[in-house]
Amino acid sequence: MAHPRLFLNTPVKSYIQVTNVCDLNCQQCYTNCTKEAATDELTLDEWKQVLTQMSTDGVININIEGGEPLCRGDLDDFLRFATSKFWVWLRTHAHLITPKRAEELAQLGIGRVIVDLFAPQAELNDELAGVAGTYEHTIEGVKNLRACDVPVALACILNRKVLPHLQDYLDLGAELGAVEVAFLRFYPIGRALENWGHLAPTLPEIMTAVDSVVVPDGVRFMEGFHPYDSNCCFENAGVTSTGRSIGCPYLRDLVDFGNVRDKTLLDTWQDAHYTEIRTAEVEGACDDCAGTQVGSPGGCRSAAFMFKGSWDASDPFCVNMNEGVDVSELPKYLPLTTP
Repeated sequence: MAHPRLFLNTPVKSYIQVTNVCDLNCQQCYTNCTKEAATDELTLDEWKQVLTQMSTDGVININIEGGEPLCRGDLDDFLRFATSKFWVWLRTHAHLITPKRAEELAQLGIGRVIVDLFAPQAELNDELAGVAGTYEHTIEGVKNLRACDVPVALACILNRKVLPHLQDYLDLGAELGAVEVAFLRFYPIGRALENWGHLAPTLPEIMTAVDSVVVPDGVRFMEGFHPYDSNCCFENAGVTSTGRSIGCPYLRDLVDFGNVRDKTLLDTWQDAHYTEIRTAEVEGACDDCAGTQVGSPGGCRSAAFMFKGSWDASDPFCVNMNEGVDVSELPKYLPLTTP
């Protein structure tokens, strides 16, 4: 067994879902986005209180996401406050980023914008986004950000339809001036759960596609498959738009560590169940992945639980930890598991 090192007393980064609202209908969405905000989404004043306490407790980096963050009307006020306390990244589809909006984001001091681009071709991207014209607007948004010297990373969720186009995706990222291109997993959560049957690839299909790409010069390549499969829970502290503390965003349908309206984020991070998830010995951890992801062996805890039914199981998305699991089939262990 491999045992993660519990060397952080506080999370260093946090994922903040500022809204669940999105104007797209993405097939691989990690949440079930809505067209209108829930009545219990945190207000700006509530977020300011939460962020102030997070800063006091030692959080350094926050990643702002949605939904589509740009659909929140007071986002600029949120970002202005956040950038005064943290290194801030913004995750968006970028289709709403006009030249003026890009300049505003640059002036707010956003450290990086992570852009969800679903495919390097308009037809496939728009099919996955659920709205015609999204590709064109997203590409323009990226160009607008780069014109204002805002660092941009492209994020591609690996589903069956996009796998044949990964080299084109990387090449497009280089052409657009992206500092990083990330290949992310397709997780059976949110709306993605509804589309699992026709979009989820097998692990051999994923590895063949990922291993075949040639990374262009000047682009950092990020992927979470063998030999780079890590257990990120040791540093993550995610909060939903309604204040639920969920650790890693990929755990959102599996856990609930309390609400930041009632307790501090640090208190929820120290919840006994989340501490157990972060520190549990992992049966059959991959030495290769443990070697590249120091202190976090065993891979993703969300995938391990959903596909194998145990928080201390190994991650089936690593070829050395798969143990015969077909990751293209809907996993069995999906109900909400509270502490």
